[in-house]
Order: sequence, then structure tokens, then C-alpha cells
Amino acid sequence: MADFIPSVDAQLLAFAQNFSTKISGTPLVFGLVAADATNLATQVSAFSSALTTATTPGTRTAVTVAAKETARTTLVADLRSLARRVQATLTVTVAQKTDLGLPIRDVVPSPVPAPATKPALDLRGIDRQSHLILIADETTPTRRARPAGAIGAEVYAFIGAPGATPPADLKHWEYMGLASKSEFTVSYEAADANKQAVIVARWVNRRGESGPVSNPITGSVAA
Repeated sequence: MADFIPSVDAQLLAFAQNFSTKISGTPLVFGLVAADATNLATQVSAFSSALTTATTPGTRTAVTVAAKETARTTLVADLRSLARRVQATLTVTVAQKTDLGLPIRDVVPSPVPAPATKPALDLRGIDRQSHLILIADETTPTRRARPAGAIGAEVYAFIGAPGATPPADLKHWEYMGLASKSEFTVSYEAADANKQAVIVARWVNRRGESGPVSNPITGSVAA
């Protein structure tokens, strides 16, 4: 989330003046007290004066610029402190926070959807009773990045005679593990030697929701 405190001095002054005006009228409504409003008004005035002095050609010096920066630092620190207290006050409405220029927090986390894309698999190496595969996403096949929300890829293998047709339902395949990195080693039993392995994968999120199944890759199991 972007910082709600403006980085430009003139914009900061406008933000602070609005904030100060709003809380000065009814500080208790925002979870603050009158002393908070008075202190902020004093700091806004000090920053405004220092900014004018530091930006006027006849009075702009290294000393006045430094004084402006000091006033800015003090003002920003107080604004952040007050903002945290306002955000923590449950009775402050979204409209009131918006009036102050504060960010609106998502208090109810948005659910992470099930993955919508397929892994892209590449057989990178054949070793004794194992295959090294590379897993990427179909939308970014040249990068080693999972899609947003995915914790990894569930890897499945169907091991049978060369040319055998794998079943359509993954429940009849063998689950080989969860690949949390782009490289994954698929390991086989000694009895699988000289058979054919068909490998597929699908992304899964933290809620256990899985996406579509990848296109298969095939490799012989070395003895």
C-alpha cells in the first residue's frame, strides 16, 4: 500500500491542514482529545511558516531549509501517530477516514482464488530411477515463478508399460509430492525400472484448492 503521507512539501501541507481542521472540530469522534488537535495545529503552523521561509528566494538559505526539514519531520511523526490511533478506533467510519485522507484497510482478507493457470513441465534429466523436472507457469514459461496464491505444484505420475494410456482421473495416478521450487525430482521404485512414466502437475493454494492439470511429459525410468 502506498504511503498516505505526501512526499511533496506543498501537498503535505495541504494534507496536514485538512487533517488538523477535521480533528479540531470534533477530536473525540476520531478517538483523539483536544490536546492532540491543538498540538497538531501548532506543528502545521510551524511547518507552513518554515516552508514559506525556505522557498522564498530572499530568505532561502541552508539554515532555513534545514529548519523546514526539521519541522517536516516533527509534523510527519505526529501525523503518523495520530493516524494509527484513528485507525485503531472502531467507531471511526470509512467516510471519516476518507475525509482525513487515511487509507482504508481491508479488515476482511480477500480469499485467495484457486489457481487458474497450468504448470509448464520440462524433463531436464534422467537418472537411475528418477527424473528431474523443471516447473514453470504457462503464462511465464521462461521464469521460475509460481502464479499468485500458489504454494507449489502437486506432481503426479502414471507408471506403466511403454505406450500405455494413463487414466483420465488423477485419483488413479501416483502422487509424487508437492514441488515448492522450480526444480523437482520424481523418484521411482526399483520395480518401475524400464517402464514409462507420464508426469503431470497442477498448482495448489494454501486452502488446498487446485488448478487445471498441466500437459503431460513422458520419460523412461532408467534401471
